[in-house]
Amino acid sequence: KLDPNEYRTWANWAYASMKAVDTNNSNHDKYIQMAINGFLKASILQTSNILDYLFQLFSLFFRYASTSSIPQDLYTKISELDPQIIERILPQVVCQIAHPDEKVKTVVHALIINFAVNHFQAIVFQLQLMADSCEGEKSTIASDLLAKISLPHKELAKEAKLFATSFIRSAVTFFD
Repeated sequence: KLDPNEYRTWANWAYASMKAVDTNNSNHDKYIQMAINGFLKASILQTSNILDYLFQLFSLFFRYASTSSIPQDLYTKISELDPQIIERILPQVVCQIAHPDEKVKTVVHALIINFAVNHFQAIVFQLQLMADSCEGEKSTIASDLLAKISLPHKELAKEAKLFATSFIRSAVTFFD
């Protein structure tokens, strides 16, 4: 009998499901859900060396969430991931703030906001650079997220804005 609390069981289940996603078109949605759920469980159950599971989980989630019927409980479980887990893949999450799928975008924003509660300094610089250097929707979303997460950290937010602005100015020279 397989142990439901063994991360290797879930990881192997997820890898097998992911392989089936590539080869089986008739149950595509089912295998995507199983792979995402397996990587999610493996990431939660294992305390170290989970980077591969997290990358696979979010890669599948970002790629297939808009085309597959992922149940709402999976969206909820992903958006409630522990900030210590999210810290490991923060750049991958932040770059998706303007994802075209609204459900995915909502999950990404929830992850960032939850992460910023106790780890404001780890996220503020990335968002500030996006707000100042990107154009269009990504810049607007980064600015909105910054406004939300900066409320309890007003002084640090001011310093981060000054630092990011100075950083961008110093990166552009006369020859650029």
